[in-house]
Amino acid sequence: MKINQTILIAAIALSSQSLMAQTDEPIKTYTFPNGDIYVGQMKNGKFDGHGVYTYANGQKYDGEWREGQMEGRGTFSWTNGNRYEGEFHAGLRHGEGTYYYAGGDKFSGEWRNGIKDGHG
Repeated sequence: MKINQTILIAAIALSSQSLMAQTDEPIKTYTFPNGDIYVGQMKNGKFDGHGVYTYANGQKYDGEWREGQMEGRGTFSWTNGNRYEGEFHAGLRHGEGTYYYAGGDKFSGEWRNGIKDGHG
């Protein structure tokens, strides 16, 4: 468990350095009681701008936020190796994006309200 915590702390430090290079806005770090961690920009007490949210279970979102929700471009990674890179709206995959499966397959195309829309 201690190794996982060390890896998580190192990843957060690297993410924070990356964020500092992208903006002059102050970077905040917020650790939730359940172990989730957010490192990024905030406005009026909500995630807003670029930020990295790392869930205690190892999942991670790295991208744009607006008023506390995933909004704009970003990457969501799951612990099983799957990841989505693309557009988000109101916290859901929405717009153009690519879902990469851990086994090597992928779907590139439109998403609507978190669901694949079309053939890709």
